Amino acid sequence: MVSSWLPWEIPAAIVCLGLILGSCVCICKACAQRQQSNAMGDPLLDGMFDQGIPIQIDGIPDSLKAFQVEELALATRDWNENLLLGEGGFGKVFLIESLLSMPYAGQCAVKKLSPNAAQGTAELQTEIQVLGTCRHENVLPLLGFCLHPRSPCLVYPLMRGGNLDDRIMLSPDALGRLYMLQLGAEWPALHWSQRLRIIRDTMRAISYLHTPLVGLTQSKETILHRDIKPSNILLDEHLNAKLSDVGLARQTHELQEGRTHLSTSKVVGTHGFIDPLYTQTGRFNQTTDNYALGMTILVAMVAKPAQQAHDECDEIFEESTSLAPNHADPSAGWPHNVAVSLAEVIKGLTYARTARNRTSLAAALHQVEALCNTTDQVPTGFVVSEGEEAKECIVCMANPRAVRFGCGHFCCCTTCSDQLRDQRMGCPTCRVPITTVDGASPNEPTFIMRGQPLVPVGEDDMHFSDSD
Repeated sequence: MVSSWLPWEIPAAIVCLGLILGSCVCICKACAQRQQSNAMGDPLLDGMFDQGIPIQIDGIPDSLKAFQVEELALATRDWNENLLLGEGGFGKVFLIESLLSMPYAGQCAVKKLSPNAAQGTAELQTEIQVLGTCRHENVLPLLGFCLHPRSPCLVYPLMRGGNLDDRIMLSPDALGRLYMLQLGAEWPALHWSQRLRIIRDTMRAISYLHTPLVGLTQSKETILHRDIKPSNILLDEHLNAKLSDVGLARQTHELQEGRTHLSTSKVVGTHGFIDPLYTQTGRFNQTTDNYALGMTILVAMVAKPAQQAHDECDEIFEESTSLAPNHADPSAGWPHNVAVSLAEVIKGLTYARTARNRTSLAAALHQVEALCNTTDQVPTGFVVSEGEEAKECIVCMANPRAVRFGCGHFCCCTTCSDQLRDQRMGCPTCRVPITTVDGASPNEPTFIMRGQPLVPVGEDDMHFSDSD
């Protein structure tokens, strides 16, 4: 049978076909714009750069300094490329020798957001809001910000020891970045005790972030970092570790109110450190950070990229953790028992196929603290310079030290001291509970024996999260 078209059907068909093709063109254009946005940056921010529209961010903590762009431009010699420390998803990072408006801060690093950066105003806002509520010796503090529409910036203390990834891998690119920090050309491999201490300090930082705090001077919600990896662990000249880059972090009170997880359709993080349970379900909570932490510890132990380390070390978790010394980085000199114990921690944080069967961060940190206590090569807490040149507070790294604790240590400004006591945190240097606090001047010695026994702070005195 031969079909025939009625006279009115042909124009209608042409119109329908045109509508379909037009819709396809619009969809393809939208997809292309979305891909370009993901690749090139935040379109809203691009418009702000083009038009000079002031950047508006709500909830900026009063404790953060708002820098004028003129001061930052002067300090970087008008963004001189010779002071460039590196580039990343945010933009460019420049070295600042000193800031006139913050003399105790010493050398700084300033992140300058570029208009085509992969990260945009959302990450800028997160960094400001999250770090404005955090006070911990192992979390990199934010010194201040600049919201100039064409030069938005974040200012941090300069960590002269580089990042953990560069210090472990020591690749040509890593050595180039380390050279820019002006620490000399010799970069020996990190000793196992140094790596263990860095791991412990990072775990303390994550425990702090995960733990909600309600105090008289400051409150803090549960914070999920969501991008824990060796390159986000920065080191100072004494190898004190500070966790950085909270641009992807999520502050939430919901996990404090009985919810077991949050959900998202957009998985964020870095390949090799993303929890498979997260990618499979879109659900994340503290165990998502714990998985990334476990992979970070594995990288620190074997000195290989995360995915390669996971593939090559599978027998440790499939068969026996006693095989861990076979994979440990020989340049670090890992003792057999330490490598095996650390492998048990990694397995507990990462291996179980269900979150409820994984080790909690509190339990894992307890294991690592105990491991550190078995050797006198690992300092109890933050290592403080004895020289007169370093008298800034070791927590905020912006204000002069002003108080001496009952343990005899002199390491904090008045504000940070008040917050540490309010949150029942121990002395950052010796971990002894803070009892008395006396005024002191910046030129006093770092430590004076006060006649009080140095008893390390116990589990009941520390803030560990039991909900992860």
